[in-house]
Amino acid sequence: MKFKRWTAIMLSVMMLTSTSLASAGTVYADSSDTAADSTQQVTVTEDAAETEDTSVDQSAETEETVVDGTETQETSTDQTAETDEPQEQETELTADQKIDQIAAEIFKDENDTSANLDAICEYVTENYYITDDDSDLDSLLENGNGNEGAILELFMDLCQRAEIAVSDDMYELSTPVPEVTVNNTVWKELDITVTFEDAEHKVVLLLAEDAESLLSAKDDGYSYYAVDPEEQRSDSETTAESDESVNETSEVTADSDESVSGTSETTADSEESVSTTSESATEESSETNEDQLSTKATSSVLGSGYCGDDENNSGKDIKWKLTSDGTLTLTGTGPMEYYNVDSSFLGFEIEISPWRDLNDKIKKIVIGKGITTIGGAAFYDSSAESVSIPSSLKEIQQNAFKDCANLKSIKLNDGLEKIEQSAFDGSGITSIDVPASLKSLGAYNFDTIPFKNWHFKSNGNLVSQGHVIYNRDMTVVNIVDPEITGKLVLPSTVKVIN
Repeated sequence: MKFKRWTAIMLSVMMLTSTSLASAGTVYADSSDTAADSTQQVTVTEDAAETEDTSVDQSAETEETVVDGTETQETSTDQTAETDEPQEQETELTADQKIDQIAAEIFKDENDTSANLDAICEYVTENYYITDDDSDLDSLLENGNGNEGAILELFMDLCQRAEIAVSDDMYELSTPVPEVTVNNTVWKELDITVTFEDAEHKVVLLLAEDAESLLSAKDDGYSYYAVDPEEQRSDSETTAESDESVNETSEVTADSDESVSGTSETTADSEESVSTTSESATEESSETNEDQLSTKATSSVLGSGYCGDDENNSGKDIKWKLTSDGTLTLTGTGPMEYYNVDSSFLGFEIEISPWRDLNDKIKKIVIGKGITTIGGAAFYDSSAESVSIPSSLKEIQQNAFKDCANLKSIKLNDGLEKIEQSAFDGSGITSIDVPASLKSLGAYNFDTIPFKNWHFKSNGNLVSQGHVIYNRDMTVVNIVDPEITGKLVLPSTVKVIN
C-alpha cells in the first residue's frame, strides 16, 4: 500500500515540474509530443489519486476486518469456555474418590485402627440418615440418606481403607431393621461385627430416620454408636468396684492412723485425698460410661419381626423387638394378631406368638401408643415383671397374660373397654384398679385378688356389690368372690352369669 502511495506522489511532482517549464517558455523540439506527455501525466496523476483513495478504502476495510477479527476472537473465547464446562463435568469425583477424601479427612493416624473405627462410626451416624427407598452408594453420598444396604456399603468401604475386616453376616441383619427409642425418638439399629488386630469387635450404630432427627442428634451431644458395648460396661463395673475398694481401704487406714500419735492427721488427710480422687475417678468413669451407653445401644437384639393382625397389611402394622436387657417393645397401630396357648390342636399346627421361644428372656413389656388390641395368648407364660400399656388400648384378648406369675401389678388405661376370659388367669397380680371405661370383664381374671384389693371408679361401667362384680345395670355377673361361703342371692335383674 505504501509503495503505491509514494508512486502517486512522485508522478504528481513530475507533472508540476513539466507544467512549470512549459509556462516559462521552454521550447521542445516537438511541442505536440510535449502536450501529449502533459496529458498523459495528468491522466496518470488522476489514476494515482484514485489508486490512493482505493488504498485508503482498503485500509479501512482491513481495519474493520481486524475489529471483526476481535469479535471472532471473543466468539472463539466463548466457545472455548463452553467447551471447558463439559470438561469439568467429566472430572466429577467417583464414589471411590469421594470415599478416599472422606477417609483422608477423618483418619487422624493411619496406625491407630481403634481410633479410626470410632471415626468411621461417628462419621456415618452424624452425617447420614436411613430410609426405606431404593438407593445406592452414589445416591447416599450425594443426598445424605439411603437404605440399609447403601449405608453398610459406605461403612464397609471406609473400614477397608482402615484395614478393618467386616464380617460377612453384615448382609444377614434383621429385616426390617430393628428399632430402638432414645430420647423419645425412634432410631434404626445396625449391629455389625468387625475384625482387626486379630480380635473381633461388636459395633452398634443408631441411625436417624429423617433429617430433623439427625440434626437433633448433633445438637444433644450424644454419640449414637458403641464399639464393644458389653466390654465397656464390664470395664466400667470393674472400675467402680475397684474404686469402692479403694474408698474402704482408705477409711480403714485412716482409722488405724488415728491411733498413731503425730501421724494420724497427715495420714487421714492423705487418705481423704485418695478417697476424693477415687470418687472423682468413679464419677468420671460413670460419666464416660453414660456417654458411651447413653443410647442404650449396648443391648443387642435377640429377635424382631411383625405381630400385627394378619388381615391388616399382612401383619406389618405392628413391629416387635426383644433386646438382651429383657425389654420386649411393640410399636405400630391397630390390633395385634390373635395367638394360641398351644402350637398344635387336634394334630394341626396353629399359630403362637413369634417370641414364645424367648419367653424366659422377657423382663419388661412396652406396648406403643397406637396399638388397640393385645392379641390372644400374646404373652402367655412369659417371665415379664412389668407391662406398660398405652392410652389407645381398647381390648385385651383371651389368655393374653395367662400364667405370667412374675407379673405382680399392672396399670390398666382409661379407655380400655374389654378384658376377655382368662386374660390374667394365673398371673401374680395382687391388686387392681378398674378403669371407668371397662365394660366387659371375662371369667377367670384376677381370681386370686381379694375383693378388698379391687378398686372401682364411682362412675365406672362395672360395679361391686356384696361379693359380686356386675356390669353397670346389674344384668351380667362378671366375677364372684372366690372366698365366698354360704348362700349367695343374686338380684332379679341378672340375665347372664359369666
